Order: sequence, then structure tokens, then C-alpha cells
Amino acid sequence: MHSIVSANSATMQRNDSPLVLLIVGPECNGKTSVLRRWIANEFDEEEECTTFDVVGLQVGSIKAVVQEIGGHESYSFRSVWRNVRKVLHGLVILYDMCYDKVDFELLKFYHDQVRRAMTRGRRRSSQPLPCVVLASHLDEKDRRATTTAQGREFAERLGALYFEVSAKTGEG
Repeated sequence: MHSIVSANSATMQRNDSPLVLLIVGPECNGKTSVLRRWIANEFDEEEECTTFDVVGLQVGSIKAVVQEIGGHESYSFRSVWRNVRKVLHGLVILYDMCYDKVDFELLKFYHDQVRRAMTRGRRRSSQPLPCVVLASHLDEKDRRATTTAQGREFAERLGALYFEVSAKTGEG
């Protein structure tokens, strides 16, 4: 799961500031577990749901700060924007592929909120913010409720990359 950071390694090597990623998605869908697998290559079966977390990591010479926002529809993004909008390098949208009622419109809302905030930040639409859509719980194929085609179609609507991942097995 280091490919998202590795894709930006040239940028990170040119300057010493950390890569800043924002991860959003519905509550208790595996955001923290995916981050833990990505950062430390470990999985905690007892991981509790988190609603807000900031994680620093280093993979090789690449430094990154990953900010997670738990998925409450009423959550105000304002407090996060003050801290990250001017330095944000990428957006990760995560959902649970085993949940039979994935609200792609809510995920799009998160995406649109980030885009709006970015237009008020340093970017002013000069370059689009890189975005990745992750479908979690790939290891639970027998419980799968959304298809790869649905996930890809959603990612394409956003102009994002799409990956299916498992924090438990490290697959994807």
C-alpha cells in the first residue's frame, strides 16, 4: 500500500516538507486499519473506530502526514482546512465494499467539500488535487456487496484512481 506515497516521491525529494494526505469516508469502514497497514504493515483485529486521527510516517526518504476524518455527515471540515488546505497533496476516499448501502453521493459530497476548500486555499484550481478511491475489506469476498465496476465508475466520475484493498491481509 506504499504506492500512493511512492507516486509522489519525486515531489518529496525536491523539497523537505512532508506529503500531506487527507483520508475521508464513512465511520467504521477501515480508514485507520488501512492507514496502520500502509504505515506499519500491521493489522490490529481489535482496532476501534476512530473519528479523527493524524499520523506521521516515513517510507524511505519520503515523509508524510496523513489526516483522517471520520465519516459523520454533519462533520464540519472547517477545522481541518485551516491546518491542511494550503499544503494538501492528495485525497483518499475510502468505503467498505461489503456494506450493501454504500452512499456514493455522500462520498462525492466529501470530495466536493475538499475541492471547494481547495479553491479557497493555495491551489485555486491551477492543478487538480490527486484523488484515490479505496474499497476496503477485499479479504471478505463472500460478503462483497458492491462490484468493482461500481467502484471504478465512481472513481472515474471523480477523476480518481481506484484500488481494492484489505488492511487485514495487506492485499491491494
